[in-house]
Amino acid sequence: MPDKKKSFSLTNLALCHPLPTLLLLLGVITIGILSYLKMGVDLFPRVRFPLVSVTVIDPGDSPEGITRDIVRPLEEKISSLSGILHVHSTVVPGAAILTAVFRDSELESDTRSRVKRVVEDARARFPSSVRSVRVKRVNPTRQPLLWILFPEASSGEGGAADASLRRFVRDTVVPGLSRIKGVERVELLLPPPLEMHLTLSPQSLKSEGGSLTALADWLRDRSREYPAGAVSSDGHETALSVLGEPLKESDLSRLQVPLPSGKTVLLSSLGALSKSSRKKGILFRFDGQPAVALKVFARSGANLVTLSSGIRARLATLAPSKGDSSPAPRFTVLMDRSVEIGKNNRELLETLTLGGCLAVLSILFFLGNVRETVVAAVAIPASILAVFPALHLFGFTLNTLTMLALSLVVGILIDDAIVVVESINRHRAMEESLGEAARNGVGEIARAVVATTFSIVAVFAPMAMMHGVLGEFFREFGWTVSLAVIASLIVSLTVTPVLAGRGAVPGLESSSRLFPAMGRLGVALGDWYERGLMVAMERPILLTLFSLLLLGAALLLATHLPSNLIPEEDRGVFLVHVRVKGSPSLEKTDLRLEVLADSLRKLPAVKSVLSQAGGRQGALPSEGFLYVSLVDPSRRKMTDTQMMDQARKVLAGFSDITGTVSRPGPLGGTGETPAFQCFLLGPDSVRLDRLGQDLAAFLSSQAGIRDARSSSGGAEERLVLHPTPEAMSRFGLTPGRLAGWLSDLSNGKPAGNIETSSGEIPLRVGLVPSALDSVAGLGQLPFFVAPGRSLPLSSLSTIGTESSGERQNRDDQSPSVTVSAEILPPLSLGETMDRVNGWARSALPPSYHLRYAGNADVLRDAKGQILVAILVSIGGVFLILSLLFGSMLLPLVIMVSIPFGVIGSVVALWISGISVNMMGAIGLIILFGLVTKNAILLVDCANRERRLGRGPKEAAIISARTRLRPISMTTFAMVFGMMPMAAGLGAGGRIRESMALVVIGGLLSSMVFTLFLVPVVYARVEGLSARWTPGNSSRLHREEETHGT
Repeated sequence: MPDKKKSFSLTNLALCHPLPTLLLLLGVITIGILSYLKMGVDLFPRVRFPLVSVTVIDPGDSPEGITRDIVRPLEEKISSLSGILHVHSTVVPGAAILTAVFRDSELESDTRSRVKRVVEDARARFPSSVRSVRVKRVNPTRQPLLWILFPEASSGEGGAADASLRRFVRDTVVPGLSRIKGVERVELLLPPPLEMHLTLSPQSLKSEGGSLTALADWLRDRSREYPAGAVSSDGHETALSVLGEPLKESDLSRLQVPLPSGKTVLLSSLGALSKSSRKKGILFRFDGQPAVALKVFARSGANLVTLSSGIRARLATLAPSKGDSSPAPRFTVLMDRSVEIGKNNRELLETLTLGGCLAVLSILFFLGNVRETVVAAVAIPASILAVFPALHLFGFTLNTLTMLALSLVVGILIDDAIVVVESINRHRAMEESLGEAARNGVGEIARAVVATTFSIVAVFAPMAMMHGVLGEFFREFGWTVSLAVIASLIVSLTVTPVLAGRGAVPGLESSSRLFPAMGRLGVALGDWYERGLMVAMERPILLTLFSLLLLGAALLLATHLPSNLIPEEDRGVFLVHVRVKGSPSLEKTDLRLEVLADSLRKLPAVKSVLSQAGGRQGALPSEGFLYVSLVDPSRRKMTDTQMMDQARKVLAGFSDITGTVSRPGPLGGTGETPAFQCFLLGPDSVRLDRLGQDLAAFLSSQAGIRDARSSSGGAEERLVLHPTPEAMSRFGLTPGRLAGWLSDLSNGKPAGNIETSSGEIPLRVGLVPSALDSVAGLGQLPFFVAPGRSLPLSSLSTIGTESSGERQNRDDQSPSVTVSAEILPPLSLGETMDRVNGWARSALPPSYHLRYAGNADVLRDAKGQILVAILVSIGGVFLILSLLFGSMLLPLVIMVSIPFGVIGSVVALWISGISVNMMGAIGLIILFGLVTKNAILLVDCANRERRLGRGPKEAAIISARTRLRPISMTTFAMVFGMMPMAAGLGAGGRIRESMALVVIGGLLSSMVFTLFLVPVVYARVEGLSARWTPGNSSRLHREEETHGT
């Protein structure tokens, strides 16, 4: 007769009140469905980054001047803040961007306010030419939901149609979209506005007295309205105003202008009139046509799929304002993150559903009974739906990580129910009544089920509590899995016994009623397993050595596997970041980009090309990018990698354009995110430039490396003027006065507005560029040292040229050079870092060092954090098992099987050719929690047999044979539940694939080692314990008394 078990109290409560239990289940399912429908939908969890950027705009200043006067003082101030890790600076002509990287421990503090205080303190000592300083927190995950383009009607020359379009977008579209619930902000990206330029010759400048101020003021004043006070008379007050005459484009050439000499001349005789865009700005073209762009940002926690649909619907209803007869402009949605989000979540939901169905079918194959299978299968939807209210309460969203967590555990959620159903069936086979079988069956395995569940929680809880950015990403993942398995435990101990106790049918526990052949095979395999286990019991040392040999071989093989941050997948787009050689204007860069874009559009499978010239923070007018969209993978013969190689060949055909071809970053956006990136730091910037070029050349020589480049080497010639000491002392000519005068000549002096056919545009008065672009031209300019007396500029200053860096990088208050490259399979990021480390050891002199950035830095940091998470997880599992079993020794027996799961994981990755990556490492952590489930079932059952008086060896063999069937069922349920994920199909499939393969391979190998190694170790440990500890039998009986409480 079996030993009498006390019923588990929670199960007993459910069995005593079956109807309320089922009604409670129905209520939880209903609330779960409602919570699911209310949850926000996003691509990633809400993640905070310990980054703060400072942008300083100082028009006209050189990188050297900005570095000396602004960047170095700021770096010193910011570096003194507590918790600072790095300070990175990028300086270009007219602007500087500093990025403060804080330690992960500072995520909760208000780092922006701290940086802003030190910036405000330092600003008092900035040059007066500084126009603006902006401090903001940086979050790379805050990408636009939508990029919307409005193609312009003309060629971008600013005609009436273009002006009407821009007004419509600015005055109608932007406010209309901003009012939609869930929209955070709408960013309007307009081309630089047109300006009318009056460019004077040096002779005309001389006739104007050497200054543009008088002419500009006269033009501006004659078209303005000026208040002239008020007159009070007889209790009435009348305002006085002086009205100027508006300047019209058609009248400018005939306008009479007074000269300082008292004469009047035609404005057209002083210089040429022309229209052009501002020097700085942003220019878009979509398939060759100029366009106005909108970036729509969503509020945190919004349902992005629903919001995108609402925005598209609102766009279709917007029309020009009343009185404007022009039709509503057409628009193109270039990028819509909701498409990827919806597709990704849809794929994950399908994976979850298919995995659940496969897990249920595998159980049906073992049980051979539809009713029992349905009883066990109820745990899957019940556990998943029970999680959604908690996720909604915590403010989580339906994103890649939460949906991935549910897809991953779908095969795990049925495990506890399987064990419960199988235990109840065995008791029914012993002729126990329905209620008695349910109570005794659950009581027998309750502790094992609780132990397995909280072992999994002990693995995932540390993942939810990892620090830093990695912890921010995986917090929702860890909590989702933990909540799901706890819900599964509760369902298995309450709902499953109620359903099984009311519908179980007596029968042989090892037979299969639907599949008799499967039943006979199970008996045969059980007999073979028992014989094999008895052989292993006789040769424990040989078994241990063989197991360790396999483990060592697997670890050796693992060192030869490639390592990456995350797997690359074909997303149907790639980016071409380019730079036009020389110092071209924004307009010239735009034209050259369009020529390149036209060549790319001729490639097969290219759907569209967006070009952007200028506009990005820290970008030069000579820089831009192309966003190349491809047709669906099913409609093209080449992968995105092959298409990117074709684009590199096209780019190589342009002698005046350099650039790189890369995939968008894993977080999205259009910024440059190279696969490999590092900084070289040292005291001498000239030597750093050479080292950067050497490292780029070294990377270029490596197979699998493309687009290796260094930020060093870029320079431009600039004209430099030094006022002579005599001019400064005799005429009071200071550098600031000379710089202000030249700035007016080169940039133009504002002179009011001009009415044109396309609306009002600004008017500027400047000097013809040809008089300013050479030493000789500058030297001949007339500079008035006194009224009516001018001297050539060459007599007042020395004029020459010098080379100036186009961009300067600094890290941690020292000069730096950025080296980056793209990596092609089979080369991995880890192998690239190993080669660069080898180069650094041999090539870097003392006081120069290398620091990784981007993916390489994240990979290096992730390895350390994941190792800590593994150790914490193992420690948590040990602590929980020690508390539940009341022993420090049995948990070690149970955990013997943990390292042997690595064997199957490594073999699975090696066979599939997939690299070791962050998702695979997370899969390994998951595996360590799952492999203990089978060992817990074995040890718990063996303890029960020991309490019946059997010896250690006999108890181990009986428990192994008894638990063979539930162990096989739970393992194959988990394996089949993850099969759809392992197929790697659909959006994000490549990312999920590695995790699933690691878990599947590890589960299969650990099951074999658990079934053979754990019973052998248990028998040996219990035998020695019984020999050394006479009270061991009493311990087991005391454990029996408390079991089930």
